[in-house]
Amino acid sequence: LDAIERIEVAARTQWAHHLALAGGPHAHLDPVYARDTARHARLLETLENDVRRSTEPTIVEHLTSYSEPLPPSWVVCEAMSFGQLAQWIRNLASDRVRKRIAGTFGLPLPLFLSWLSHLVHVRNRAAHQGRMWNHEYTISPMRPIRHPAPLVQDWSRQDRRIHNTLLILLHLMKQVSPESSWPARLLELIKRFGHQWWPHMGFPDGWAQGPSWAPPLNGSPPGEP
Repeated sequence: LDAIERIEVAARTQWAHHLALAGGPHAHLDPVYARDTARHARLLETLENDVRRSTEPTIVEHLTSYSEPLPPSWVVCEAMSFGQLAQWIRNLASDRVRKRIAGTFGLPLPLFLSWLSHLVHVRNRAAHQGRMWNHEYTISPMRPIRHPAPLVQDWSRQDRRIHNTLLILLHLMKQVSPESSWPARLLELIKRFGHQWWPHMGFPDGWAQGPSWAPPLNGSPPGEP
């Protein structure tokens, strides 16, 4: 969950930042910034309930100090689940704002939205301690066509297995936490798993020579994985 949590924090930050730039600190309250106003009403009702129940110090302090209906976007995002956040991003009316958020992750918008939905599904399964390594995911991530180039080359045809999920996490971690040792630790874990299990995880033949896995992975030694 470490990598997904870091990506989630980055997505919260970008949603709050770009929405506030577009419409001010309380733009999330205004349905004019929503693609689907009925969905916005449902999301806002859920958000209001989550904010009232929240024990986050920043939210509690804000509710105590101010009388406005809800705190600014950069405060309320702390009360959102990852799934709720993904829905807020998807429901933004402005493609320009959505593209700016996606661009901070080095992705075109359709790919970003698909991968975000997939990671919500993966996170929920991991949080409930479901088996991950050989699971077939029901929400498959969209295949990259031209970009990011390393993932285009390394993408597995077994698109419901965890290999492609790991490629997504590798790419996103390079964007949000480039100094993290997570990629190197992931590679070490895969090596410990043993080659006999790799096909069950969707790893194609010769995966270790792919550009996504090329050393150094944040300090991993040069040479074959």
